[in-house]
Amino acid sequence: MANVSVLVVAGGGGGASNGNNAGTGGGGAGGYRYDASHAVTPGNYAVTVGDGGVAGNGTTTWNGTSGNNSVFDTITSTGGGAGTAGGGSAFNGGSGGGLPRGANTTPGGLGNTPSTSPSQGCNGGGAGSSEGGGDGGGGGGGASSVGLDGTSGPTGHGGNGGAGTSSSISGSSVGYAGGGGGGVSTGGTAAGTASDGGGAGGLNAGGSAGTSNTGGGGGGSGSAAAGGKGGSGIVIIRYLTSDFGTCTGGTKTTDGDYKVHKFVLADSGTDFVVTDATSTSTTTSTSTTSTTTSSSTSTSTTTTTTSTSTSTSSSTSTTTTTTSTTTTTTSTSTTTTTTSTTTTTTSTSSSTSSSTTTSTIDDYIMYIEKPTFSLSVDLY
Repeated sequence: MANVSVLVVAGGGGGASNGNNAGTGGGGAGGYRYDASHAVTPGNYAVTVGDGGVAGNGTTTWNGTSGNNSVFDTITSTGGGAGTAGGGSAFNGGSGGGLPRGANTTPGGLGNTPSTSPSQGCNGGGAGSSEGGGDGGGGGGGASSVGLDGTSGPTGHGGNGGAGTSSSISGSSVGYAGGGGGGVSTGGTAAGTASDGGGAGGLNAGGSAGTSNTGGGGGGSGSAAAGGKGGSGIVIIRYLTSDFGTCTGGTKTTDGDYKVHKFVLADSGTDFVVTDATSTSTTTSTSTTSTTTSSSTSTSTTTTTTSTSTSTSSSTSTTTTTTSTTTTTTSTSTTTTTTSTTTTTTSTSSSTSSSTTTSTIDDYIMYIEKPTFSLSVDLY
């Protein structure tokens, strides 16, 4: 088991449009969740990347729709709440959506819904009671701060979207999960601004879309034009290269000693595949060559005993001579040599050892029998 760092950002909520010259709410940012040390084991982990919510078009729909969740393993980030138009209720989510002009309440949609620790987002902004020209809608909440309230006309302004959070998990600092700005109608002083992927609200114009792969909320419209679509989310996984084998999934890059996998909307539904660090294997093979040469030479020499006897009568002595044979036996035995070679191979090195064992048969002892002489004399 080893650990990875994971960033999971959901899709941002869509901005609103009420089809009239009126300020509407910006979409809330998608939930932002980061785990610096998330345990994984070898296997497949499904990844879901949430798309941003659809904007209100001002004709058939006024409110935006909330963003979609992003998921990795046990970590779920909730889509951002939609921005609302006149008379609509607030939308809760990872970060809450902003309210329209005339809402006369604050805050807007609730963030960190459902609740996580640390918090995945903040509340959206509310709006004043006025429904005349120049009224602004509230900004969507962001990962780090709430959306601001829109103010009433005739010289009102849209609420700024809440700030997101910057992360360098990919190898460079990028802002994620900013809320969408609120829109303001004609006569207003300024539309709500946005950062960290959120879309700006419109000043007597449509709202801007949230940035793809950031989970930013869409901007609210200040006219009959559509609001901004919410930005799609992202899942990013980072780990120390030496802790794992060849993992796959998403777009894989290298950042120094680390590998980074980015999963965007097009990768949703695919897997992050975890493999163990490559182990060093050792293979030992033994080959034995045995050569035995045996040679034996035996030489036997036998000398036959010769006995000579001489007899002489008339008081002549008789001499008998006996000669004993001498037998010589020579035995020669060669040395027998056995060579054994063992080769050990590993993935990184190899070593060869050989040993020679020599055994010698003792030479036979040559035994020589000394000749024996016998002399017999008869006297008459």
